[in-house]
Amino acid sequence: MPLTCPQAGGFVVERHVHHFFFSTDKTPHEKGTILMAAITAAAVMALREKTGLPMMECKKALTECGGDTDQAVEWLRKQGIKTQALRADRETSMGRLAVFTDLEKGVGAMIELKCESAPVANGPEFQALASDMAKTLALGPGAASPDELLAQKSTDHPEKTLNELKDDLFNRMREVFELSRICRIDSPCGGYAHHDGSKAAIVAVSGNATGSQAAEVAKDIAMHIVALSPQAIAKEDLDQEVVNKEREILTEAARKEG
Repeated sequence: MPLTCPQAGGFVVERHVHHFFFSTDKTPHEKGTILMAAITAAAVMALREKTGLPMMECKKALTECGGDTDQAVEWLRKQGIKTQALRADRETSMGRLAVFTDLEKGVGAMIELKCESAPVANGPEFQALASDMAKTLALGPGAASPDELLAQKSTDHPEKTLNELKDDLFNRMREVFELSRICRIDSPCGGYAHHDGSKAAIVAVSGNATGSQAAEVAKDIAMHIVALSPQAIAKEDLDQEVVNKEREILTEAARKEG
């Protein structure tokens, strides 16, 4: 009865009633050992540089995929998706807004990408992904929902979808990301996002101004909106009840001051 004996270095051991003997035939275990030895440190390092993932994970991926780098990349991505599913209930209370506008093309977009922590939200990779999403929403065919946008090819990295880029970033950061809100304007517009991504606005404009002048005006208006959060474009658009209430407050304050 053939058995595999670890103490025998993976060789086949034939067991009979009164004796044992060793065979030098290569077993699947031994072949696996040879394959692992063929995965060099250089190959592991190259996969790490390509994916940004830890060395041990890259080595495991190459081992599982027989040293094939492309298959290892896909294996790592699938493992990341499984991990995401286990962490799907984590709270995504941080994040940032991103804006992209092109006045000449008459399009603009704003998105909200959420994550778990402030350090990740303020990191360059997260900011780049958020900007890519806004740009793709503006310059692409548009999207009716976040999931529809995520399925589209990235503008900055057309070889991948936005969802694949999101999965790649999850693998590196190990935080759950959520594309929670999207907005697109099909009109000449300008926009502004606060430096920390906490507030943003896009503004559709029309008039005689063109080019950089119009873009600057639209951006200035967007900055004003972000800073002061006005409730309407003009006073005529305000709810009269709100106007009356504010007037009462100011009148009472003036009366108390004498």
